[in-house]
Amino acid sequence: MAVVVLALFTVGIVLLAQGLTKNTAGPGEPQAQTQSGEEQGQGGQEGESDGSGESGESGESGGSGDQPAGPGPDESSGKCPTEAVEISAKTDKPSYKPNSVIKLELGVTNKHKASCAIDVGPQKQTFTVKKDKDTVWSSAFCVSGQQKDQTQVFVSGANKKSVLPWDMIPTDDKCNRTKDTLDPGEYTLVTKLGDIESQPAKFVVEKPEKKKPEGADKPAGADKPEGEKKTQGN
Repeated sequence: MAVVVLALFTVGIVLLAQGLTKNTAGPGEPQAQTQSGEEQGQGGQEGESDGSGESGESGESGGSGDQPAGPGPDESSGKCPTEAVEISAKTDKPSYKPNSVIKLELGVTNKHKASCAIDVGPQKQTFTVKKDKDTVWSSAFCVSGQQKDQTQVFVSGANKKSVLPWDMIPTDDKCNRTKDTLDPGEYTLVTKLGDIESQPAKFVVEKPEKKKPEGADKPAGADKPEGEKKTQGN
């Protein structure tokens, strides 16, 4: 059972990352294949050498090496500062019937003042469901394989999301099923991208509807023979 669940989950998380990749570049947004800060700085250095005149004076207008090489703290990579990346958690509905499918959402927002890069690879993403303080399921339980960098450029203020459908089946940390579905009650979803964690998002699993006894909706005497009904009417 653990192998089957693992295989299905791995397919789902790969599709999830592909969905994020497709939504990265809107009109006017930079693509993920951007120049590194080191390459951007080379233009300024070349400008200084080309701009020198015959008089021996340096051409200051050709490009200054004093300009920042990238938008993030790491000028050679342009990565977003950790404190400028906001992660959010959300479910598609506030409450669910037992055995429903929940759509778990992880949101990523660039709070930095400039465009910068964030690695949103599938193995950087974690979805965790808790009841009180107990973890009943986590995507980290069922992920395997090597880390794959899927860095994307986020413009300032950009928000992107990935959605993972989950069938409410709890598992242990070995990805083995522990129950057929969640018990009724209140739960929380927490998402993470790398080491950056969201605030918890609450949702409720409703109590199952009680089955009515067979024939409870039939009028009194509906199953009696026709002769008995007439006798009672007289």
